[in-house]
Amino acid sequence: MRILQVLLSPRIGGAESAAASLAEEWARIGHSCDVVYLDKDASVGPFARLAGLRSAIRDLKPDVLISHSALPNIYTRLVAGSIPVLTVLHSATRDMDDPKLRFAERVLQWRTRSVIAVSPTQKEEYLDLFPNQRVIVIPNGVSLRFSPPSIPELDGPIVTIGRVVAQKDPLLWSAVARSLCAERQSVRFEWHGPLASGALPNETLRWHQSPESRAVLAGPTDRVHEVLRSASILFHPAIREAHSVALLEAAATGIPIVCSSEVAATLPGWLPMSVFSVRDAQDAIRAVRTVADDLPRWSENAILVARRVQEEFGIKGSAQAYLAEMAIAVS
Repeated sequence: MRILQVLLSPRIGGAESAAASLAEEWARIGHSCDVVYLDKDASVGPFARLAGLRSAIRDLKPDVLISHSALPNIYTRLVAGSIPVLTVLHSATRDMDDPKLRFAERVLQWRTRSVIAVSPTQKEEYLDLFPNQRVIVIPNGVSLRFSPPSIPELDGPIVTIGRVVAQKDPLLWSAVARSLCAERQSVRFEWHGPLASGALPNETLRWHQSPESRAVLAGPTDRVHEVLRSASILFHPAIREAHSVALLEAAATGIPIVCSSEVAATLPGWLPMSVFSVRDAQDAIRAVRTVADDLPRWSENAILVARRVQEEFGIKGSAQAYLAEMAIAVS
């Protein structure tokens, strides 16, 4: 099967990581899979997006199109023609609360073969608005690249993976990092992901970018598995997630997780997690301290469940579920 996945831009995020893992697995079992981005640079406008996507479809001649997230879902159906489209809901926020997106979804539903939600909550929210659409749940899968190192990195940095945007609560991350860096000379924080404009106040941003800072905004990386293997803890300050592949990748790498109660509710309870109240910096400091003060035990427990994470959330099962849905779409 010839598969074309459509994403907004080449950045770090759940959709991008999920799409990359799917492409890797489909290629491994003999399918042709390409990925195209609507925005290759910041200057791309609506007509350029449409023209670029139409050109890619014409050149690659896919049997099926899979679009990831709100804007790709719209553009892909506008240019798909007779090619079946599967749209994937990734956002942790209620995209369809936006009247424009809701109107576009209603108009383009007839061009949607099926909708894939990465969590049951997304399915419920979508069906509340569009009860006649076919919606199935396929959780994000974890690539085989994510596995524990032979020796846990107990002295590694406390890392965060993802875009630096409001929904990930960078202000809470900054408050926690600054407090614990002042308290402990050995602690280091790293946030790997692109920085959105205005995500942090200028004064705070300057502190993290200073040469003396031990809480750095490291920027994007395409080597997330290597970042995780050298980390000691994953600190995920996000307010809400649909089904965070970053957290599952960390769990598959054998790293203890610190996250909010809202995010923890989307994950299996058997994962080693230290949980804090949403937007509560003092509680988040406590949650990070809890792990850091007893890191060998937390790390041991995280490594013990890493294999189970791959067994239950590995990319193989996710890729096969997509293929089954694509087989229905093209039949």
